[in-house]
Amino acid sequence: MIYNPPYTITSKILNLIDKISSEIKLKIIVESITNFESNQKSSQKSNQKILELIKQNNKITIDELSKITKLSTSGVKKIISKLKQENKLIRIGKKGGYWKIKESNETN
Repeated sequence: MIYNPPYTITSKILNLIDKISSEIKLKIIVESITNFESNQKSSQKSNQKILELIKQNNKITIDELSKITKLSTSGVKKIISKLKQENKLIRIGKKGGYWKIKESNETN
């Protein structure tokens, strides 16, 4: 005896499944782009906030920046590292030193 399932998968059903899959893929891509853009904006705001706080007090510590911005200390360190890499911020001295925000026309 040959078993026949109660339904058959037609090409219409396969095309519909493929279309739904494409729509889901597109939705995932759009959401990913939106989240990426949102994270970029948030990151830029955090960078600006840290630079503003340093402008107000160039002897501010990472712990103080962390408390004010409500970012983790590792998050603040990451932003500071990025700002240094972008040549926007330098540290003068070590403990007891201060931050210097570099102007766009400064070379060192």
